[in-house]
Amino acid sequence: MSKVTTFIYMIIFMFAAPAWSDAKKGIEQPFIIIFGDSLSDGAVLGDRKGNNNWVKAEGRTEQTGLGAPITNWPNDKPSTWVNFMTEGLFPGENAMGLLSQSPEKLSNVKVLNAAFASAETGDNFVNDKSAKAYAPVEGQCTNYGDFGQYSCVPGAIKQIELASKKVPDWKMKIAAVALWAGANDILNNVGKLRSIFGENLDKSDVFTKELEKLELKNGNWTESSFNQFFKDLAGDQYDTLHFSNPIKNTRKAVDILVHDKKVPVDNILVIGLPDMGKFPATAVSPAISTLLTLLSQGYNSLLQYVTLRSDIKKGLSFVDISAWQQRQTKDPAWVQDALKRNCVSEKQQELCMAGSMRSSIKKPYLFFNDKHPTVATHKKMWEEIKRQVESTNSQSIFTRLIKNASLSQ
Repeated sequence: MSKVTTFIYMIIFMFAAPAWSDAKKGIEQPFIIIFGDSLSDGAVLGDRKGNNNWVKAEGRTEQTGLGAPITNWPNDKPSTWVNFMTEGLFPGENAMGLLSQSPEKLSNVKVLNAAFASAETGDNFVNDKSAKAYAPVEGQCTNYGDFGQYSCVPGAIKQIELASKKVPDWKMKIAAVALWAGANDILNNVGKLRSIFGENLDKSDVFTKELEKLELKNGNWTESSFNQFFKDLAGDQYDTLHFSNPIKNTRKAVDILVHDKKVPVDNILVIGLPDMGKFPATAVSPAISTLLTLLSQGYNSLLQYVTLRSDIKKGLSFVDISAWQQRQTKDPAWVQDALKRNCVSEKQQELCMAGSMRSSIKKPYLFFNDKHPTVATHKKMWEEIKRQVESTNSQSIFTRLIKNASLSQ
């Protein structure tokens, strides 16, 4: 081999080594980051609270106090699907929250939970202490937290920014990322419409006409038209009331992860919305229930188009949790009238504390309160997420970790 050839090989190796090193770190030092809202904001090591430790949720007792996770407390252990994921993939480990972690403490962390209850999808903060639909906090928030008269809840894009300040660049590049948000954007948008039309929003003629237009779309959504329903109803107040566009924001969040943070596309998991029209909270209004079902379906179909069919994001995983949700409400092993029953409205606090079981028929509740799942449901959701990821994306770190965990059991 000539000296020139040897020199060329040395140059190639020098430039190739960092990429090989990062890939090796991804296998040897798996690291998962979670971004999202109350569906993911779960209890962390050393505490029973999530990142949003001030939120006041329906059904929380004096014993359980304030803060996420917003669910029941079986065996004094409140959990979201993130806790079940952590226990399943890394036995003996605990998810760590964004609140208490400094950069130097993250070197050996397997799961960093950066999700906040009440969060939307945007790059701003919202105030979840507001009596109205949560509004962006203008100029007051530089960090997350409870500031007395107002709070600062970071949206999913803002969560990425905040986490990046604590996570080293090399660790972001080998991270597996799960993003599950969008429900609060839509629910808050409906709340903003109520501030315009009043509590009889669903009975107004203009609402009925716009809902009929939405139904005629028959699943034919475009990204630009997703919020058209809200724009047409809100008119000039669309911008002044800060209506959110979760499709645009989620796409932007994925773009930031891929292009700015250099997270491998195969390592990104986006979870779709549950059918919000089937939440107990919406049962009182068939029209609002129909609206939320349509918007949930539109959000999920658009996300799959934007994320899975884009050349740039071809390897990204998408989980459709709404199809699983529909199956659960028909499964005889679960409560048949789940849409009308939850731990709060049925005043079954003791049963919820004991494990979300109805003593008469020994079946789990799907919902803890009008919008949030029980621990039993969170466990089932993780099992479904795991099943879909493993069956669709063989290149993902999530898939490899799931398979490794299965082999070690």
